[in-house]
Amino acid sequence: MSENLLHVVPTDPFWRPSADVADRAAAVVARLVAADSVVTVEFHRAAAFIHSGSNLERVECPHCGANLERWADLMPDDYDDGFDDLAVRLPCCGADTSLDTLRFDWPCAFGCIDIAARNPGRSWLTDDELATIGDALGHRVRQVMQHL
Repeated sequence: MSENLLHVVPTDPFWRPSADVADRAAAVVARLVAADSVVTVEFHRAAAFIHSGSNLERVECPHCGANLERWADLMPDDYDDGFDDLAVRLPCCGADTSLDTLRFDWPCAFGCIDIAARNPGRSWLTDDELATIGDALGHRVRQVMQHL
């Protein structure tokens, strides 16, 4: 059985709020999704890769626009434990950059905190909704729509 998850992640992969602040932001997310959607807050030891699951179609270099068909090779073997450093040298053009600047289609993110709504009963959050969640969290946020 497939599932959709709507993830809300701070734009800074290493920023983390207090648990109380995260819960306040999760309450805002809960008001924006279906009533039967389960909203969770997960803190990670380091910046975790929040991916779009089967929605991910393409990853491009932010410098030269090349299709990074083997982008997963840029990830260390132990990335399930999170990233202490996102620095990477891209094979296409040799640019030094950060994994969180890669252009993921569909969007993906990296973060030490993840607010997720399971089966949210809706599509993307609007810019105004993201701003409201960001205000509650105390930091700008981005979203990832994951299909499993």
